[in-house]
Amino acid sequence: MAILFKESLKELKSYKPAKIIQDIKDAYQINNVIKLAANENTFGVSPKALAALSETNNDLFSYPDGKSRLLRKKLSQLQGVPEERYFFGNGSFEILGLLSKILLDEGDESIVQETTFGWYKSVTKISGGKNVIVPQEKLENNLQGMLDAITDRTKVIWICNPNNPTGNYITHDELEEFLSKVPNHIAVVIDEAYAEFATNEDFPRTKEFINLYDNLIVLRTFSKFYGLAGIRIGYAIADPAVIHELFKVKMPHNVNTLAQRAAVAALEDARFQEQCLRNNTEGRKFYEVAFKERGLEFIPSSANFILVNINNSSQLVCEELLKRGVYIRPGAEFGLDHYVRISIGKKEDNIKVIETLFAVLDELEQQ
Repeated sequence: MAILFKESLKELKSYKPAKIIQDIKDAYQINNVIKLAANENTFGVSPKALAALSETNNDLFSYPDGKSRLLRKKLSQLQGVPEERYFFGNGSFEILGLLSKILLDEGDESIVQETTFGWYKSVTKISGGKNVIVPQEKLENNLQGMLDAITDRTKVIWICNPNNPTGNYITHDELEEFLSKVPNHIAVVIDEAYAEFATNEDFPRTKEFINLYDNLIVLRTFSKFYGLAGIRIGYAIADPAVIHELFKVKMPHNVNTLAQRAAVAALEDARFQEQCLRNNTEGRKFYEVAFKERGLEFIPSSANFILVNINNSSQLVCEELLKRGVYIRPGAEFGLDHYVRISIGKKEDNIKVIETLFAVLDELEQQ
């Protein structure tokens, strides 16, 4: 008799991460690859974080601090949020999974937009919940649609802000009005993985809402802006009751010592942060100008990537780009076949990507 697996997993597909550079080199027999497909911080790692890692070697025989006390204290000082409102995980991926465990019972509903980060839908299915998908007109955030989708089975609403893969955002006033209309027994999870890249004056100051709404859970990560994707660390800010439940279901020692110390050091590296923000803002502007000159429709982004309509098959275009050593993300993976998502890179890489992309589009137009 074969092993019986959970019914809720039958239609679940495994998460598909970005390709590894070495795999691309091997597959296409090329020596150089520009990878702007995973929304990584292509400007590198904070020098202070690297120094902290090199200095951490004499106590790795000990288990890590299960409460990440030094990091908790540092964030509390910087953000003005009480220490008891923080929870740390092995990246936002883990925290999203833990939230689904404490919020969703079999058959419960979660509300999620049609075009957004796919892991929200996955963790709902893994926990036996049901995804209620809210459509978006012209890929705009649909807060009213999410409110209209609430039923007596709704337990959680997942929101990515700025949204991935579109890069557009919900404003402070829009979020405030939305939160005021959501019943307080329904958790609202705001994933702010790309918030540090947003320079908009009306971007939500979510920490102002934490004390007002016990059902609000805010996620941040060190993988994007702080360039620590390879070391895996993220955090949640929430009501202490939520933090208490998360500690019940988390794996012991889930955030390693190296990650904790690198994160503290990265928070202290103001110079690196300023460089990343400036370079990213300039890179976004470069792509916007290039797309306007080409006549391509794009979505203005507040993140470290940009989504553009190339009026062609994204799978076909991205395959041709891979042959030329350029890796960007085909929109077909998000259900947007005529779009591609390009992470913001270094100046020389951005130029190369645009030149190669436009050359491929020119070739396809002549066929």
